[in-house]
Amino acid sequence: MCGGQDMRMVLPCRELQASFVDMVHEFHARGEQHYPHGASADDRLALDDFEAYVRRVDAWSRGENLPPGYVPGTPYWLVVADRVVGTLELRHELNEKLAYEGGHIGYCIRPTDRQKGYMTGFFRMGLEKAWELGLTRVLITCARSNTASARVIQRCGGVLEDERPSRLHRGEFAQRYWIERQP
Repeated sequence: MCGGQDMRMVLPCRELQASFVDMVHEFHARGEQHYPHGASADDRLALDDFEAYVRRVDAWSRGENLPPGYVPGTPYWLVVADRVVGTLELRHELNEKLAYEGGHIGYCIRPTDRQKGYMTGFFRMGLEKAWELGLTRVLITCARSNTASARVIQRCGGVLEDERPSRLHRGEFAQRYWIERQP
């Protein structure tokens, strides 16, 4: 338990679609640059055709029908009290772009649910899924200015390898952390 609530990590599902959409609208209302997988300004499939979104992420998790430059990945939703409060994308492998910035795991928490202790537990669940995939070393990156994310990564065993000029955020630096699977 984190934040005083039972947490569970689930695959995108019809039963929680309305809660997911509500979370997306919260991100959009805040004008945040990064939105949950499948709900960004350039990828609205989860909002416009949820069934197609579920089919797509299922195929992508198996490495099928990937657009150029994409790698297999699985999205998960963090659910607290039957409410979607975050998303996590577990990328099964790295390409050059993700090795530079992006890493194996990307995650976000609904703005109104931040600083409640959810992210650390959710991130640890994501690491368990990475280990189940057979990964033994996981790369996670975050903007240097995102100190909350850096703390989560460090709490979960992340070791800073370096900082690089961000390719995603103008004028920012990306911190690159590695987490090794413990025997």
